[in-house]
Amino acid sequence: MRPRSLFAAAGVLVAVGIGGTLIAQHQIAWGKEMAEIEQRTGGHIEAGPAAIRRLGCGTCHTIPGLPDAKGRVGPPLTRWAERTYIAGVMPNTAANLILWIRWPQGVLPRSGMPNLGASETESRDIAAYLLSLT
Repeated sequence: MRPRSLFAAAGVLVAVGIGGTLIAQHQIAWGKEMAEIEQRTGGHIEAGPAAIRRLGCGTCHTIPGLPDAKGRVGPPLTRWAERTYIAGVMPNTAANLILWIRWPQGVLPRSGMPNLGASETESRDIAAYLLSLT
């Protein structure tokens, strides 16, 4: 191998090593963020999609990560974690989102969002899933 080729190969190996470290650090940070969301909601992110399907949320909403959720009646739930308000009436916090999912008509009577009979567990799992969407 010529000297230039050796330096180029060494540079690629260093870049791959650094890139791998950055990816690993990102994955650790992402994992901590997801664990924090689950702690705040008391729900499980991975259980959210099943609860969303059971309750039929995708009939009205487009929801990222769920190919069958392509509804156009309600707003799309994309980038939910970046939103400031829920239904324009209350801050987008974990506790408020759980309440909204569980009892939307109690929060905002006559809104387009019906009470779906979501259980406490389903509400927490859906909230965790939505808050993981950035």
